[in-house]
Amino acid sequence: MQKLTLKQLDAGVEAAFANAGSLIDEAKLLFQSGFHARAYTLSHIAREELAKVTMLYTSGLRLLAEHPVNWSKLEKRLRDHKSKLTSDALVTFVSTPGAVGELDLEKMAAGSTSRNEWKNESLYIALKEGNFKTPSDMITPEKAKRTIELAMFAFADAKHFVSLGGKLTERNPEGAKQIFKHIDPDNVDPRDAIKLIKKLTRLIHSKTKSQGDAESSAQDSKQS
Repeated sequence: MQKLTLKQLDAGVEAAFANAGSLIDEAKLLFQSGFHARAYTLSHIAREELAKVTMLYTSGLRLLAEHPVNWSKLEKRLRDHKSKLTSDALVTFVSTPGAVGELDLEKMAAGSTSRNEWKNESLYIALKEGNFKTPSDMITPEKAKRTIELAMFAFADAKHFVSLGGKLTERNPEGAKQIFKHIDPDNVDPRDAIKLIKKLTRLIHSKTKSQGDAESSAQDSKQS
């Protein structure tokens, strides 16, 4: 992959949002029409598309911070299903209130292989315990419904994440430099990365709670 500009990365983010949104809408239509296996397929793919948003946007932040970007590695990650599913799992963890105490991050990240197998099961027949099963046999309506809901959550969360930072072409480079000031993503030990993600999750939700409490207090003051 050739080096991309901030303008190209912004365009990639918008394209990923547009396609993910369309996939979610199509998944809903299929589910409502009784085609739950294919509804699962499209909502699963939507989550993979939304993982690209994180990959592209963080690459832009690295450019702004004057950190090197491995474009070949980015190209592989954008095409690799397991990389996208792992990214989706990490973003879901960070975005979920109470995740540190209630969810197993290591297990979520390791579940990309199983999730990729479920996608294949939603498309092809498979031999299970001596019997051939169709996608509708293997993918339940409940699983399809849950995956659509998760895709919708991921879409809203990714939109919120990008809206907070704004377009890469309009961001102040100093803010990106602060993000990477004490972190070199290319040299983080996997065990330290897990700790860092959990620490980041606690920080994000503590700030969100503080902001919510402050807004609630302000509203109470106006009403009294």
